[in-house]
Amino acid sequence: MPGEDVFKQYEVLGLNDVYLDYAGGSPQGHSIHAHLSKIQAGDKVFLAAGSPAIKICDKDEFCVGRLSKSASDIWREKLGQVIEVRVVAMVERDSMDVQETYRGRIKAEKWEVPVLEVVYA
Repeated sequence: MPGEDVFKQYEVLGLNDVYLDYAGGSPQGHSIHAHLSKIQAGDKVFLAAGSPAIKICDKDEFCVGRLSKSASDIWREKLGQVIEVRVVAMVERDSMDVQETYRGRIKAEKWEVPVLEVVYA
């Protein structure tokens, strides 16, 4: 139909674009880990404005992650153009993956981090 064709752009937000240790800052029994464990590749999530960084929220509107500061700076102006966000993969991290200087902030032994594909106009 005329007018429905929108030039769509696709961009993968990888591990450099996501705050890798966001969920690791919550203890293993925290609900963030249960929400992350339910997310699978292909699932829709959404980005929401947050401070200081853009939030990654699941279908229940629960914040399961954040974009990195640099990615938040880029995507803050594009949020209104986002058509959909899908999970490409879930990457498992553990406390030994964290730089030693930041390990004191980590409260979980293992957690998951989403890799995302953003479709925007």
